[in-house]
Parts: sequence; structure tokens; C-alpha cells
Amino acid sequence: MKKLFITALVIGATGFTYAQGNQSTLDQSGTDHGALIVQVGQQNESDVDQVDSENYADVYQEGTRNKARINQAKIWNQAFQMQYGIGNDARISQNIGASGGANYAEQYQDGNNNEAIIVQGYRYTAWNSAVQTQEGGNGNWAHAYQGDEFNVSEQTQMMGNNNHADVYQNINGRGGNNYASQTQGYGNRNWAIIDQGEGYSRNNSATQLQAFGNNNLAVSKQTNENNVSDQTQYGNRNTAEVYQNEGRTWWSSDDNMAVQIQDGNGNNAKINQNFYSNQNLAEQNQMGNNNEVTATQTGVTNASFQIQDGNGNESDVYQGQDNPFSTTNLSYSEQIGNRNSTNVRQDGELNLSGIYQEGNRNNATVDQDGLLNVSGIAQFGNGNGACVTQDGILNVSGIWQEGMNNKVTSTQIGFGNLSLVGQFGGNHSHTVNQIGTGNVAGLIQSN
Repeated sequence: MKKLFITALVIGATGFTYAQGNQSTLDQSGTDHGALIVQVGQQNESDVDQVDSENYADVYQEGTRNKARINQAKIWNQAFQMQYGIGNDARISQNIGASGGANYAEQYQDGNNNEAIIVQGYRYTAWNSAVQTQEGGNGNWAHAYQGDEFNVSEQTQMMGNNNHADVYQNINGRGGNNYASQTQGYGNRNWAIIDQGEGYSRNNSATQLQAFGNNNLAVSKQTNENNVSDQTQYGNRNTAEVYQNEGRTWWSSDDNMAVQIQDGNGNNAKINQNFYSNQNLAEQNQMGNNNEVTATQTGVTNASFQIQDGNGNESDVYQGQDNPFSTTNLSYSEQIGNRNSTNVRQDGELNLSGIYQEGNRNNATVDQDGLLNVSGIAQFGNGNGACVTQDGILNVSGIWQEGMNNKVTSTQIGFGNLSLVGQFGGNHSHTVNQIGTGNVAGLIQSN
């Protein structure tokens, strides 16, 4: 039979619940207990300790300077905390002192200067869920710590400024298969951090969304194989970074995918899918001004897509980093705007690079070292420059420029190289150096 302990709801309805300076402490031993704490007023504090499994705790606080603590041990526990007011503090600790899991924790805060912390798992723990929601306030903090594997964490911060949200999963370093999601909207200077494991972790997924805000930061860290990270930002001065296999445990990072989309001004996007990484895909899309994007991939069968629409954009792609086991890489970069620049280097075999620029003062540089590399550059606008260097066998380079003050420099060293250059406009410059056997060069210039 379920035992329900109700504190400060009936007995304190005329006294403790609505008075100032109230305190509530509840200790429960055994299984299948329930606790409900309701506090309305100022400077209230609540502490619930449940030291076994299948327990339930619910704390509701409305007022200012409230504090809520729920501590639960072992498995199949549920904890809920809801706070309305200013300066609230909510903390839930589950699976303390023993191995366990399958716990559920949920926190909701509506007010200012709130802090929410959920800790699930000091020892081996799995199948935990953590949900944190902060609305209508400024300076909120949300922290979630989950141990080992098959954990889920969701954080939402809306209509507030100076919010901070971070999720740490696989804190014990023995698991994987975790999922984390963060959403921040209608606020300024938010940050979101997801870290899924220093130890061996696998099949992790991280999703971060920041919308309609300024100066936001999103960082996702994932270790080892089959990780997926998705980050979307709408606003100004945003920064999104994804590191996969950032801890470099066992030097292995497999089947990772990272996608970043930014819409705003002064955004920075960075993807590193570290050593040694396989079958990685990085896609970055930026629309706005003064954006920077960088993708670095080391391993086998990497692919990178970078598209920028705006002014003052810069794109950098490195795949292989001087060829640690890099093969079959693909890089595609598209820039539409002014003062764009892109730099692509691919080490290994069967690399392909395509660059499309439309605007003013664009620059494209491609360096490919390996076998069967193909580079294509098309530029439309004024003051564009293209430089292609390929060292290997059967390399093909094609450059098409249309505008004024364009420059082409193509150097191919190896066997069976082909170079095609077309320039339309005025003040063009052309230099092609091919050293080897069976090289063919073509040139068209028009004024």
C-alpha cells in the first residue's frame, strides 16, 4: 500500500505554508513512499530524503528565496520541483550511495536568478531521465549530471537573459547511448554545453537550439563512435562548436555527424571530429554577416559541406591533417556575399573539392595531396583569386572566373594531370605549372 506523506499542505495551510521563514525536513526509509511539499511565502526551505526505491517526491514553492532539496537512492524513483519567484534554488540527487537507475527528475522554474541542478548517478546507473525548464526569468542556471548509459536529458530556457544550461552524461566513464537536448529562446547571452563522456561512450546524440537571442554559445562534446550533434542558432554574435571524440579515448571516433546552422551576425561555427575518426560528416550553414566556420576531420571517408550567405565570411576545411589514414574525402564550399574567403586542404586518396563564390573580393585556395584528386572553382564577381595545388596522380583542376581583377594559380605535380582555366572580363592573370607525364593545360581569356 502506498504511503503518502503530506507536509505543509493541510496542517500548515493557515500557518506554516503562508508564513515567512518556514522550513520543512522529511526523511523516509523503505519503498513506495510519497512526499508532497507545498510552500507559499518567502524564505522557505524544503529537504526531502528518501533512502530506498520506488519513492515519489513533489515540491511546490511560490515566493522568494526558496530552496528545495530532494535526495533519492537506488531505482524507480520520481522527483518533481516547481518554483515561482525570485532567487529560487532547486536540486535533485538520485541514485546516491548505490548502483541503480530508471529514475525520473523534473524541475520547473519561473522567475529570476533561479538555479536548477539534477544529479543522477554517483555509481553505475542507467535509464535515467532529467527534464529542466526555466521560463520568464533572467540569470537562470540549469545543470544535469547523468552517469553511464541510456540516459536522457532535456533542458529548456525561454524568455530570459543570461541563462546557462549544461549537460554532462557518462560522468562515470562506463557507458554510452545517451541523449541530450537543449533549447534556449527569446533571451540574450545564453550558453548551452553538452558533454557526453570522457570514457568509452557510443551511440550518443546531442541537439542544441538557440533562437531569437544575442551572444549565445553552444558547445557539444562527444567521445568515440556513432555520435550525432545538431546545433541551430538564430541571433547575433553566436558561437557553436562541436567536438567529437574530444577526449580521444582509444584514438577512435566512428560514424560521427555534426550539423550547425546559424542565422545572424558575427557567428562562429567550429567542428572538429578528432583523431582517429571514420565516416564523419560535417555540414555548416551560415546566413548573416562576419561569420566564420571551420571544419577539421581526420580519418576515413569524411565529407564537409559549408555554405555562407552574407558579408565578411571565412571558411576553412581540413580533412586528414597531413594524412593520418585519410581517404575518400569530399569538400564543398559555397559563399555568396562580400569579402568571403575559403581554404580547403585534403590529404589522402580520392579527394574532391568544389568551391563556388559569388560576390566581391572572394578568395579560394585548395591544396590536395594524394591520388585521383579533383578540384573545381567557379567565381563570379570582382577581385576574386583562386590557387590550386595538387600533388599526386590523375589530378584534375578546373577554374572558371567571370568578373574583373581575377587571378588563377594552378600547380599540379604528378602523372596525368589536367588543368582548365577560363577567365572573362579584364585585368586577369594566369599561371599554371604542371610537372610530370601526360599533363594538359587549357586557357581562355576575354576582355
